[in-house]
Amino acid sequence: MENIIVLEKVNKSYFNGEVKTHVLNDFSWSFERGCFTILAGPSGSGKSTILNIMGTLDNPTDGRYYLNDKLVDFSDNRSLTSLRRKNFGFIFQSFNLIPVLTAIENVELPLTLLNLSSKQRRKMSIEALKAVGLEKRMNNRPGQMSGGEQQRVAVARAIARKPEVIFADEPTASLDKENAINIINLMKNLNIKTGISFIIASHDEKVILSGKDVITVGDLIL
Repeated sequence: MENIIVLEKVNKSYFNGEVKTHVLNDFSWSFERGCFTILAGPSGSGKSTILNIMGTLDNPTDGRYYLNDKLVDFSDNRSLTSLRRKNFGFIFQSFNLIPVLTAIENVELPLTLLNLSSKQRRKMSIEALKAVGLEKRMNNRPGQMSGGEQQRVAVARAIARKPEVIFADEPTASLDKENAINIINLMKNLNIKTGISFIIASHDEKVILSGKDVITVGDLIL
């Protein structure tokens, strides 16, 4: 199986005045195309930092990051923006939906950054909402939906443009047990059906047990 992402000796440090804090220390890993991989570990272990670096939302202090065998240049912000729009989808703990927009409008909004017609954007948004079982809730606003439904909208938003990789940061943390399990199963089914790679940071045991591959981050970097 070919790799979609390769990290080689990635380091991340933060400075608070003259105090330097190491978050990642020579982290290396290869992620296969079509993976459903869980980054497991307690808060502060570096899971979200790894996810943010892979999603190019944060820069490594040192190390190399290859996407589809090409070295990612973190010094070129325009290239990073283009790379994110084309290749990645994101799912967050807090859903990050816009309250005044309907479900379909929330899914459609990121698509406005792409060179697509309004007809194309609407078609892709409808397909994504159908894929997560919300075809009857398209015109509802977030406040009219349950937490599980809101996270399904967030998943639909992430898959709408058919990215190569979806990064999910604690996607079940705001959900009860039943909805958490439903979201996990939804993502696993989408992974199988679409071939999209899912890389998920979580300390939720239910999520960790669902992974095809589990990386215990704290054991590797601390």
